[in-house]
Amino acid sequence: MGLWPVSYLRVVSTWFDRRLGLAIGIANGGIGLGAAILPPIITYVITNGSLQWAYVSLAVIVTVIVLPLNALFLHDAPTANAVRPAHDRAAASADFRRFVTTRSFVILATSFFLLGFVNTGLVTNQISLLIDGGATPQHAAVVQSVFGIAVLLGRFLTGSFSTMFLRSD
Repeated sequence: MGLWPVSYLRVVSTWFDRRLGLAIGIANGGIGLGAAILPPIITYVITNGSLQWAYVSLAVIVTVIVLPLNALFLHDAPTANAVRPAHDRAAASADFRRFVTTRSFVILATSFFLLGFVNTGLVTNQISLLIDGGATPQHAAVVQSVFGIAVLLGRFLTGSFSTMFLRSD
């Protein structure tokens, strides 16, 4: 769970105010980058080794690349540790309760839930479905990589558009 987007997007939000949407889009782009790079690597390991070696390879990638990068770069901005007084937290809680009951929030939450449901189903089953349909494992991995590139571009563009259209200044 330490690699889940909430953990690093919270940190990103402490560093950016003006272009937060773009920063979040770029940070989330790592998911697309991983989805573009990993399928061919893991397919190669499985076809030339075994499924067990694929899991070992993933563990090595996380241990040697991801964890050191997180240790170096994943920390809150120095000004992020300001603590709110208790009365501000109570007001924020009331505002939050009022916000989550709005029609806009319910529509957005439902939309993102359904999008995540479909996206997760696609990501976890696409390679198997392609292979069952007659594609080679290598071709299926390339298709999955193209999907990862589309995710990378989509996250970057979404961040860019949110920065352009949702300016608070």
